[in-house]
Amino acid sequence: MGRDHLFELLDLVEQSVYTYILETNGMTLGHDKNFAEQLSRYHKLHVRVSIKGTNADEFHKLTGAQPSAYHLPFKGLVHLMDAGVSCNACVSISFSSQAGIQAVKKRLYNLRPGLLKSLELEKIKLFPKVAKRLAGANLKRTHSVN
Repeated sequence: MGRDHLFELLDLVEQSVYTYILETNGMTLGHDKNFAEQLSRYHKLHVRVSIKGTNADEFHKLTGAQPSAYHLPFKGLVHLMDAGVSCNACVSISFSSQAGIQAVKKRLYNLRPGLLKSLELEKIKLFPKVAKRLAGANLKRTHSVN
C-alpha cells in the first residue's frame, strides 16, 4: 500500500469506531523518521513491527535482504515510540535458538523495557514455496506452529 493511500485510509478510520492495525517490517519507518511523525496524528492506529529473525544472519537467510538492514525495524520502533505512536514488536522465531531469542529480547529491552510487555514471538507457517526457499538457505525450524 502506498503512503498516500495509507493516509487516506487512516483518515477514514479516524472517523470510525475502529482501530487500524498496520503490520510492517519496519524498513521504511527505520529509514524515515518523518513517516513515524506523520503517523502520530492518528489516534486509532496501532503499528505492529514484524522483525524477521533474532539476528542479522537469520534475517538475511529468511528474507534474502542485506544483513545490514536488520537494524531498521528496531530503528523504526524507536521512531514510532518517540513520535508517540502505539506500537509493538513481533519477532519470527521459527528458526531461532533460545540464545538468539534471549538476545533479541535484550536488544528490545535496551530500546525500551516496555516493549517486552507486548512482544509477540511468532512461529511461521511454512507454505511449500517458502519451505523450499528456506531449505535452500539451510534453515531448519527450531519452533513450529502447533
